[in-house]
Amino acid sequence: MICRVAVTGGFGSGKSTVCAFLEKEGYPVISTDRVARELLHGDESIRQQVIQTFGETILGEDGDIDRSKLAARVFADPNDLERLEDILHPPTLKAVDDMINDLPGHHSIVFIESALIFETGIEELFDFIIVVVADTDQILKRYGGDARITRDEILRRIASQMPAAEKASRADFVIRNNGTLKQLRENTLLILTIITAMCER
Repeated sequence: MICRVAVTGGFGSGKSTVCAFLEKEGYPVISTDRVARELLHGDESIRQQVIQTFGETILGEDGDIDRSKLAARVFADPNDLERLEDILHPPTLKAVDDMINDLPGHHSIVFIESALIFETGIEELFDFIIVVVADTDQILKRYGGDARITRDEILRRIASQMPAAEKASRADFVIRNNGTLKQLRENTLLILTIITAMCER
């Protein structure tokens, strides 16, 4: 039986960097955001549901869904965010489950990167949950030079999600990402060692 480990955290916490370290160690990582993005652009029925729900203002010049426009819309209104999750969440979970079942038999652990583990009430699907947290000032500093997103948009995204302290209190493992990349990697590998031992018991 493959051990399922969730890696979650709020916007800008560094969970994707943690997952990149895990991938470099040879472990499979499935990103629910990537899966949802593929469904959004590749599944016509889902694409049409999203357009019907949010209107054509979310479309780019090429007629496809513009993810930045969609994000600006849903992160400005919790009800819109919930409506989008209602559309994307079930098929995303199904696709992730299929991907796990298709993994080669030699894998004993798979990591699933997802921002919304606790918010969507799917904790029971995982053997362990890692939460990556970072202070808001650190998140703002990391995105300071990114012209694609404003300070206000960053703060809105952070506010739209469950507080980091609450996520940390419900997790099996917590990685605090307020230091260097070297420290983040060391903390990730330490937790990986513990999880590997526990999954292989």
